[in-house]
Amino acid sequence: MIEELAESSLEELKRADHSIYVSLKYTRTVDIIKNTIKRLLSAFDISIIQGLEYAKENKKISSIPASSHQRALLMVKFYPQLKRSIEFYTRLKNVDRADYTKKEEYRKNVALIAKVGSNKVEVNTEELRNFFDQTVSFTKCVTKITSSKNFAATKKVCVQHPVKKIKKDPKKPSDKPAKKVSRLGKNVSEKSYKVNPHAKITGFGGY
Repeated sequence: MIEELAESSLEELKRADHSIYVSLKYTRTVDIIKNTIKRLLSAFDISIIQGLEYAKENKKISSIPASSHQRALLMVKFYPQLKRSIEFYTRLKNVDRADYTKKEEYRKNVALIAKVGSNKVEVNTEELRNFFDQTVSFTKCVTKITSSKNFAATKKVCVQHPVKKIKKDPKKPSDKPAKKVSRLGKNVSEKSYKVNPHAKITGFGGY
């Protein structure tokens, strides 16, 4: 059951990956952004059930709640290290449920503008990739947790949150030179973290 859930979550991630790096690249429509968000939420939902099935197998709960909100609360209760990811999941659900408008559709800077409460959340291609990376990190962590030999060992599993890359304004070049660090006796420039979602998916099932 747990392995099947992990595979189902991976399939959703593969579809989301294709939507971002193929479909959105060529169509540049808000519908693709919207559908990708739903794929990511589906991957989250499946992984949450996966985590709770493991808790159930270890007699921590007798049944899994039907409510997605209650399931999310239980995930934080049993796996506190997932709190940040569950908070992101809640925000993503709010974006999905919100009324939205379209910005620059069919253009390079296409974006979905969601009205969440009194705030506006812009989901462009770069932000969608960030959503994808956060979801991959969560699903990989859940798979590590459910692969633990016993429930006590799950506390040692940590989420490796991706670092959001800040895009520099080309019109405002930095006055500061790249920081130099010594590695193996050679001076090299420090590079910011770059997410490679394809590499994250590859070998996913191996965790």
